[in-house]
Amino acid sequence: MNYLAQLYPIEFTWKASLKTALVFGVFIAAFLFVFRPFGSHMMAERGVLLNAAAFGGITSIGILICSALARLVPYWFEEAKWTLGKELLWGAFNFLVITVLNYLLVRFMYLDHVEFSLWSSLLVTLVVGFFPFSVILLFNHSRMLRKSLLEAEQLNVGMHHRSSSDVEAEQIVIKGENEGEALEVEMHRLICLRSAGNYTEIFIDRQSGIEKHVFRLALADAERQLRTYDGFMRTHRSCILNLKRVARVEGNAQGYRVQVNAFDEMLPVSRAQASRFKDRIKAVA
Repeated sequence: MNYLAQLYPIEFTWKASLKTALVFGVFIAAFLFVFRPFGSHMMAERGVLLNAAAFGGITSIGILICSALARLVPYWFEEAKWTLGKELLWGAFNFLVITVLNYLLVRFMYLDHVEFSLWSSLLVTLVVGFFPFSVILLFNHSRMLRKSLLEAEQLNVGMHHRSSSDVEAEQIVIKGENEGEALEVEMHRLICLRSAGNYTEIFIDRQSGIEKHVFRLALADAERQLRTYDGFMRTHRSCILNLKRVARVEGNAQGYRVQVNAFDEMLPVSRAQASRFKDRIKAVA
């Protein structure tokens, strides 16, 4: 259970869903056309190519149907909480939907020629689809985890912490959308900014403790305001980080998580930003 609870990357966009649907549809069609398992070529009276294309197409449609259903419960697909176990369960649900569609396709196209039960559909989908999917998923998770752990260790070894005499007293001004909504803070005290819907949470390290401000401000607008200051980076779609406060880097299959001085929570670095983060953290450390 601890293994299945490990983080796994997820890209919850229509672009990613369309790509996945296309890849799996083409794979299934090619597999059926080349290998012709379970005697599928025997019932392909309309042609082996058309038979393979039909099953490949229904696979793609099934994945897109699941993607549409997922939009009804977006909170379940939050990247910060997405795990290997959830990925397996979601894959199983996708294959279950595809199985039902395959069964209906066989009943529609070959009703007079074959006896094909729903259980037969489940067996075929398990062998052709879910078993290879699970093996590839576990292998991919292991590969990404090893890579991230090794890179995080290398970053920690090469990281040099700034001395107290190196702190920068330059003032930063962040302005929100509401009238009079502005914050002036010394650069080294600004920990991070996090997205909270239409708002941005700003965390500051004060002598009295961590101070939190909530501005009506899109994180993208906050990022534009900070571009003139060295040391800040949009490490994740939900987070802008002061790289000069990074104390330690940890790796996982989603990318990195970083421990920041004086801040209890680990902050995310997405896989898309991992390479740029490595270069930036080396430059400012």
